[in-house]
Amino acid sequence: MRVQNEQELGNAVKQEESCIELEGKLASHVKKLMKLNMALWVFSLTALSIAVLATIQAPATAGVSGIISIVAGTSTASILGMDTVIAAVSIDVAGGGIRILQKLRKYHLTYRENGKIILHLNH
Repeated sequence: MRVQNEQELGNAVKQEESCIELEGKLASHVKKLMKLNMALWVFSLTALSIAVLATIQAPATAGVSGIISIVAGTSTASILGMDTVIAAVSIDVAGGGIRILQKLRKYHLTYRENGKIILHLNH
């Protein structure tokens, strides 16, 4: 399955698609998330969880800008970069919660030409 944005990726991971193709900025953000070692992942997951929860509960008028301020000063933003943090939160919200990023980490990453990546679900 080919996905082009965070919402499509969140839904694909939620549905446990066996093979997901990404490219462009989305592929770059997912590579950063997948490359984190376990210690940094657990550390980052805490800040991301707070941002996801705040996003899900925020009124529509608050938008992403209010959520950015929650994570902006954290080490997670320094480790991943704000664009990747925003992508991670968007993927989680689209999939229904923080468990989507945990499911994403169960995929195996394969690199393709032109910055494309393929995610294969490890069962």
